[in-house]
Amino acid sequence: MFFIIFGIIVGITLPFQIATNSKLQQTIASSLQACLVNFIIGTIVLSILTLFTGQSLEISTNFIQSVPSWIWLGGILGVIYQMGNILLFPRLGGVQTVLMPILGQIFGSLIIDNFRLFDSPFHAITFFRILGVILVLLGILTTVVLPKYSINRYRLIGFKNKSFSGNIGWQLLGIVCGIVNACQVAINGDLGRVLNSPSKASYISLFTGTILLLVIVYLFDRPSIKKLEYRLNKYNTWWLWIGGIFGAAFVFGNSFLVPILGTGMTVSIVLVGQLSGSLLIDEFGWVGVKKNPINLLQIIGILVMILGIFIIKLF
Repeated sequence: MFFIIFGIIVGITLPFQIATNSKLQQTIASSLQACLVNFIIGTIVLSILTLFTGQSLEISTNFIQSVPSWIWLGGILGVIYQMGNILLFPRLGGVQTVLMPILGQIFGSLIIDNFRLFDSPFHAITFFRILGVILVLLGILTTVVLPKYSINRYRLIGFKNKSFSGNIGWQLLGIVCGIVNACQVAINGDLGRVLNSPSKASYISLFTGTILLLVIVYLFDRPSIKKLEYRLNKYNTWWLWIGGIFGAAFVFGNSFLVPILGTGMTVSIVLVGQLSGSLLIDEFGWVGVKKNPINLLQIIGILVMILGIFIIKLF
């Protein structure tokens, strides 16, 4: 029970990161630069946590040679996932940008567990796991899609006036992004297991992602220092900079849970927390978000997701 509660708390951190990062993007007028800021702050936080727990930030040559090469890909996959969402939102709109990656996360994590990819703990695809996943998906649809559909049925099917079927390519990219995220979760979990330190594994993941983002920003989106200083002086709010802390907590939590629960269970529990956190932010208008009261459909959706998770856990 402790791990389920912990996983939900981990999931709640993600919408706070997304909300603060969105405001930071508006402030500095660059999605890539905002992502870089989050990765840098997250890396600093996790390096401090790693040192505080008595671990060294160094990695021995013998260790590098003794582990598979894919174990270092977590940070790179994290950057790919972030950039994928940046591309998806203006083309699919908010609902599908949430929904498509979730589909990829759930099905990707089931495959990872069933075939023990990335040395993830084995969990076979059984009837009850499939039933649990179906309930989780129904809960997601009830929480995310149906409330928006009841408000404006035409906004559900795409961005502006684009049809659902007309965006198949971008929808597939969204599903692939979700699979990439599931792989990142599994890889970071295995790195935490072999290092015996989820904090160090998370630090390595964000550090490698930071290096990649630095290169990308330098090549494609170099900031103008004068414009950046002007916008920060005009629009800056202290909580814009804490998104990286939430991101660090999210990566650390996943790295901690995967060796214990497996990728599929971890992804499902974290999704409950993710959607619950989003609803709380909307209900109370936290971190500058416009208030949007929770409705009965969304509460029912969360309860259905929790039921699905207990079925996956029990069977």
